[in-house]
Amino acid sequence: MSNVLAPIPAPVPWLARVLGVVLLILGFVMLAAGGLLASLGGSWFYALSGLAWALIGALMWGRLREAVLGYALYFLATLAWSLWEAGLDWWPLGARLGVPFALGAVLLALVPFSQVDGIDVPSPEPVALIAGLL
Repeated sequence: MSNVLAPIPAPVPWLARVLGVVLLILGFVMLAAGGLLASLGGSWFYALSGLAWALIGALMWGRLREAVLGYALYFLATLAWSLWEAGLDWWPLGARLGVPFALGAVLLALVPFSQVDGIDVPSPEPVALIAGLL
């Protein structure tokens, strides 16, 4: 039987930091491209999304739980914007929500590997199972 409060493997914080750097870089790229789109009369949402991704990527360096909460707020805003723009039409919704949903699932899978005040969190299996099912 496994110990519910077993020590967390060391490589995972490294993985969270790598994902944070990737989000930071993609955020700056999306901020620049979204700014160009907005200057041409398009939606500002992509520039704001890029800013959110960059901030979340920076948070992932040391505050994984806050980054996940920020990403959840970003995803809710993206969902609201997508429904407003596309209604319930599947293809436009899929195009707007596919990548944010996948990134959210990866972030959710990393949550059990974080620590709170140096105390190991419970076993990652339940949250990893939920993230895998999503």
